[in-house]
Amino acid sequence: MSTGHDIRRDYSQLGQLRLNYSKINITLLTATATLRVQQDILQQLNITGNYKLFTQSFNRSDLIYECISKENNDLTLSQIANLIKINYQNQCGIIYCFSRVESQYLLAHNIHALSYHAGLNDSLRQTIHMKWINDECQVICATVAFGMGIDKNNVRFVIHFSMLQSIEV
Repeated sequence: MSTGHDIRRDYSQLGQLRLNYSKINITLLTATATLRVQQDILQQLNITGNYKLFTQSFNRSDLIYECISKENNDLTLSQIANLIKINYQNQCGIIYCFSRVESQYLLAHNIHALSYHAGLNDSLRQTIHMKWINDECQVICATVAFGMGIDKNNVRFVIHFSMLQSIEV
């Protein structure tokens, strides 16, 4: 189970700022905080009484959600490659994988892609991330080391090849 310490380390540093400047208003934003994480963040920052919390559903009418059962990885990889070639030719996307092995294995299907995982050094991860941001590669095959709150306006598909360890990741 994630906590506010895990999900927003920078928020915990705001606690010291609040101690020094208790009258200053602050705004905290996240798209991923469960109720437990929200409570943890409020506790870390000693926020009580007079605060406003705004939430909304993750369900977005402008997005299409689809679940496809997979019988075996080879067939599924072929299906994913075909899906990208047919429906998302030259469009940007992310394929999340559970492990580095899956991430690297997906690259063998003639999709202009790069692999991003925790086993890469920081410099190489940064280079891969920037190539994807700058549209020098179509697809990034990534483990959760890549993160989930990606801000790139031309992402047209996100595929979760493997089940996540936690729904909160």
